[in-house]
Amino acid sequence: MNAISLTREQKKAIKRHLQAFRRYAAGERFQEDQKERLSRVSYFQRELPSRVAELAETDIDELITMLWASQMWGNKQYLVQKVISDNGIEKLRRELKLLLDTSSPVATRYERFLKEIKRLGPASVTEMLCYIQPESCGIWNRKARQALKILGLDNYVNPDKYRLSGEEYETFNQVLHSISEELKA
Repeated sequence: MNAISLTREQKKAIKRHLQAFRRYAAGERFQEDQKERLSRVSYFQRELPSRVAELAETDIDELITMLWASQMWGNKQYLVQKVISDNGIEKLRRELKLLLDTSSPVATRYERFLKEIKRLGPASVTEMLCYIQPESCGIWNRKARQALKILGLDNYVNPDKYRLSGEEYETFNQVLHSISEELKA
């Protein structure tokens, strides 16, 4: 992964906001959230790959409703039915199998899934990629875009953009990696 050099101001902004994160990380809510994250990582790394070839409607339902990106839907069943009817089970199986294939570049898998599968946008796709490869993929959603602005990191990827290209998504992941490295320093 290519390194992005953070400016002194960006490093200071990260450190300023680190205290709030540390308070959250020390709390019970973080432990609950972490347990939930690890459960989702396990699902996407272990369960889903072993079942993807035989996915049924109930499996698609389980997958979509577990995504944080689908939480805004009051009627998740409507979303699930639209995803299935607009794409078909076979296409969903095929594209999920390709999305899970970590031997292919992240940017390629991201762009292909967005192009081929209707009704699941960047937040859903990047969330799935984040569970598949949590060490190298981040979630591109409203909170991430806001954080880029707050931390002064909006010079690498446009936070006003809803849908990134594969190349921009890779740049976003490089920014996240740089933040991670800064937090270790």
